Formats: sequence, structure tokens, C-alpha cells
Amino acid sequence: MPPSDPWLIRQNAALKLKGHGVSLDVAGCRVRLRATMPPRPTDVPSAEPKQHRISTGLVYPAQATESLQLAELGPVPPLEPPTEAEAPPEAGGADFTAMTKAEIIEHCSNNYGVLLDASLTKGALINGAQALTTAAPLPDELMDDLMN
Repeated sequence: MPPSDPWLIRQNAALKLKGHGVSLDVAGCRVRLRATMPPRPTDVPSAEPKQHRISTGLVYPAQATESLQLAELGPVPPLEPPTEAEAPPEAGGADFTAMTKAEIIEHCSNNYGVLLDASLTKGALINGAQALTTAAPLPDELMDDLMN
């Protein structure tokens, strides 16, 4: 990819303007990040930071052009709060099968204060999350004892 590519020049100028210590380059048809990184834990202790290239997985020019067009749309306006008809379901009505493992874990942590084990299978996480939704709340006296 020639260094005079307008898309690449524009993106790198924006990154530099924002003060990010990273730049983009294109290898073959893939966009990569280029940055100076600290030594890896496996490097010798006296190792100096080195420049590394990290693949973004974006295919050039198709996905690069698409992301440029999205960026040129400008700032996204803030979302309006959902109306009552559009409001998300209550914690008990969550569709765990549609969530990723990370989303299930986050949901249970935020809604029930329980951190599920990330090493469990998705099926086991769903079972645990569903059990939390159907569990009776603890009496206030017991909660007070647990929290103190």
C-alpha cells in the first residue's frame, strides 16, 4: 500500500491529532495497528519497548471505506430514553439464550450481586442465571447480617 493513500493519511492524521500513540498501515489487504509497546512478560527484564503491528481484521478497502463513511457522519446524537413500550424487560424476564457468556455474567452481577464462574459452559451459566431469577429474595434481617 503506497504511503500516499488518502484514507490512510487521513486516519493517521486524526489519530495523531487526538494524541493516540498508534498509527495504521495496510499489509496486503488487511489494516494493522502500529504502536510502540512495552516488553512482553516473557522478554528479558532489561528489554526496551519495541514497535509492534497488530492486525485489526479489517479488509482494505471495503471495510476501511465503510468505517470512514461512518466516521464522517459526525457525532452520534444521544439516545432518547425508551418509551414504556420499548423499555427493556425486567431482570426476571431476561433472555439468557440470546446473551453471550460475558453478558450473562455481567447481568447477574449487576442485577443479583452474584459473580458467575466464567469457565462454566453457556448452558451452565444460563441455568445459574435462571435460578437467580426464580430465587426468593433473602429476608431483610439476613441481608443485614450478610452485609455487616
